[in-house]
Amino acid sequence: MPGTEKFMADLLGIIASSPESEDQQIDAATKLAMAYTADLKDSLDKRMGKPGSDQGLISAHKAIVAEQGRHPLKSAAWRVLHAAENVIGDQKINLRPPARVPTYKSRT
Repeated sequence: MPGTEKFMADLLGIIASSPESEDQQIDAATKLAMAYTADLKDSLDKRMGKPGSDQGLISAHKAIVAEQGRHPLKSAAWRVLHAAENVIGDQKINLRPPARVPTYKSRT
């Protein structure tokens, strides 16, 4: 998915920007992930109802987790990736339709 590849390239660019502090990198990664999910949501709104509509988020999430596995646990790069993963994960959950709550009729 080209959008995911660009997102990951941009995210890795943030990680490689060593002059920035870790807090700045985390902030930039969070903003990038939020912009990416907003773009995906806009495109989903245009074609709502089609199966697999959250594939972009799933693909991005898998790519982030795979990249996290290439970095030492709790390293600066891992934490930056984790910040982006949290945003993507939250949006994945928010895209799911609400659970159907059965309605019970009163027996009065």
